[in-house]
Order: sequence, then C-alpha cells, then structure tokens
Amino acid sequence: MKVMERAAVDGLELEYELRGSGEPVVLIHWGVSATWAEPLLEERALADHFRLLSYHRAGFGGSSPLEGPVTMADHAKHCRLLMRRLGIERAHILGHSSSVAVALQLALDAPEAVHTVASMDAARPAPPTELQAAFRREFVEPAVELYRAGDTEAAVDTFFRGVFGPGYREPLEQGLPGAFDQAVSDADTFFTQELPALWQRWSFTEEDARRITQPVLAVVGEHSAPTFPERRELLLSWLPDVEPFELPGATHLLHVQNPKRDGRSTRLVLRAAPAHTARLKRDQDTPEDGKSTPRHIRRSLSRPFASSKPKSRSVVEIGTTSTFCALRCRGRLTRAESSCKPEEADAQTRTGDLCSSGFLGCRGSAHARGISAPPRTGAPAHRGRLLPCKSTY
Repeated sequence: MKVMERAAVDGLELEYELRGSGEPVVLIHWGVSATWAEPLLEERALADHFRLLSYHRAGFGGSSPLEGPVTMADHAKHCRLLMRRLGIERAHILGHSSSVAVALQLALDAPEAVHTVASMDAARPAPPTELQAAFRREFVEPAVELYRAGDTEAAVDTFFRGVFGPGYREPLEQGLPGAFDQAVSDADTFFTQELPALWQRWSFTEEDARRITQPVLAVVGEHSAPTFPERRELLLSWLPDVEPFELPGATHLLHVQNPKRDGRSTRLVLRAAPAHTARLKRDQDTPEDGKSTPRHIRRSLSRPFASSKPKSRSVVEIGTTSTFCALRCRGRLTRAESSCKPEEADAQTRTGDLCSSGFLGCRGSAHARGISAPPRTGAPAHRGRLLPCKSTY
C-alpha cells in the first residue's frame, strides 16, 4: 500500500490523500478494502475539477484501530473532524456499500458539512424481505463462521461471492490490483467491527431519512446482486430529495469494474457533484487548452445529478426516448417527456403551467415543440432551440 499523509483526529491517526483542486468531494471507502478510492483518484479529469479527499477509516489500512464496539456515528464523526482539520467546511460525500451508512449518518449529524450524498449500492437500510434474509443465511453467516474458524481468505471469498457475484475475482483485480489481499488484511476490522456496526448498531428509519434534505444520488449497478436494488427502492421511497441512477454493465464493483475503459469513475463523481456541471459545460464548449472534453465527460454532463424536483435541474437531462420537448429559460434547461403535446408546451411557455408529463414548469419565451430524432443524433441547446434525444445514453 502506498504511503499516505496522516492526521490526528479524536485521539486517532487517519491516513488520507488529497488530490486536485475545486469543490471538495469526500470518498468514503467500503468496509471490505481500504484501497477502494484508487480508481477515482487516478482519473485526471476528476482532479482537474475537484478536490478529492480519500482517507482510511479507523481500523483500515494504516489508520489507527479502535478498541471495542464501533458505530457508524463514530466513523461519521471522524470524517467530519478530518474535513475540518484539512479546511474543508462542506463537501459532496460518496459512500459505497457499507460506507453509505457513514455518509447518511454524516448528513444527519452534520448537515452543514454535506452538500450532496452519493449512495452507491447501499448495504443498509434493508427491507425485511426473504431476499435479504437469504443473503444473510447463504453468505454473511457462513463468512462469519469461516472467519471465526481462522480461515480468513475463505471468509472474504464467501462474502465477496455474495456481494460481487461468483466471477468477481478477475474484474476486481483488474480494476483494483491487490484488493483481495487488502481485504484479507482488513478482515479483523470488517468482521469484528464493521458488520456489527452496520447490522446491529446502526438504526436508520424512515423518520431519519426524512431529515436528510440534501440531494441524494441513489446508484445501483445494472448487474448488482438483487439485494441492492431492493435496498435502493427503500431509500427512493424514504428520502425527500433523491434521484436514481443505474450504472450500465456494472456489478456491485461499480466504478472499480473497467474504470478506464468507459470513464465510469468520472461519470459517478460528475453526477454526484451538480454544482460543477455548469462550469464543466462551459469548459466543454470553450476549453482553455483547446482540446475537446473527453466523451465520457460529455456523456456525464448530459445526464447531471440533480434533485428529482424539476426546479433543481440546471442542465438538460437526455433520456432514452427519441421525442421530447426542451427549452432554455433564464439560463436553465428543462424538458418534457414524449407525453407532452406540442400545443401543450406552447401554452406552458406562455403561462408557466406544467404540461401533462409534469416536467416543464419554468416561465420562458421560447416555444418548445416535440421533435423526433434518429438514434445517435443530437444538437446542443442554443437560444431556446430544441434538443433531439441522444438515445445512446
């Protein structure tokens, strides 16, 4: 493991790394390996626009261990104190699997420090279904028994097969070399502290979720184990300001899986940090170095993370249908799905009323009309002109 900076926090020493400049993004690693953030840190496009903070939670990697029972509130507290120590008052928070609990707890305990939250394949909360119970019976409990019996590698492998799928080893090592060995090294913390903290000591109810007013991006991999979409549905029904996002072709490994091939690391962070989409859009149109913005960033900018509420959208979101209405209004782009009738859109631009699809709601002067476009076509928004759908997204 590479050498990292260290900071004293609450009587502990936490390893951390800072890269880039711009709006802060805090990367909280999952519970099975401390090296989780490396594909994100290696993305040059991210460091060019964001100040990325990655750190090893207490007990992971070279950070100080914690004695006795640990709670997610402890980890959230450490994260906040580290942010303050490094001069970060507010940030976008990314959590994956068990660390989603840390991100949500931080949003509850220190809302002033959290700009947005990205929940990536959350491990909790989990609905009381047979699917969740079967996961615990078939993978979690056997893994714990193997760990108690002293077979740590088999314990990690059993748990990984449950969360990543049976063919996880090759894509894991390709995207995050040495991750399995690091998970074995971190196994004591994971099995004795992380799992009990997550499943026994962390209580997160619908009432708690309603208190989180920051925008939340609820991410799930297209091929993630079925337990994860079920958990996401719970968050989608509980959180007041949440948007779903599915990462195509990904398992629970998400950004770790083929990170450099399709720029999925960049796409996730761009979706989770909406305040920068407008500036990145300008950079795309007039780059300082004269080079065009990489394609995977242009794709991300076309589908920015924003609140599910129409008023929060700042950049047009292009869907998978080929017919929709779009217009620019006071620097904003909004759109209606194909159910919006052209004459209805005309009326709404004059009156500000919502059309039947419920998306167009701003008062503009340009008339929006529905148009159809063949696949893989598109034109940038300009002076209220219409945007054909990029059906490849």
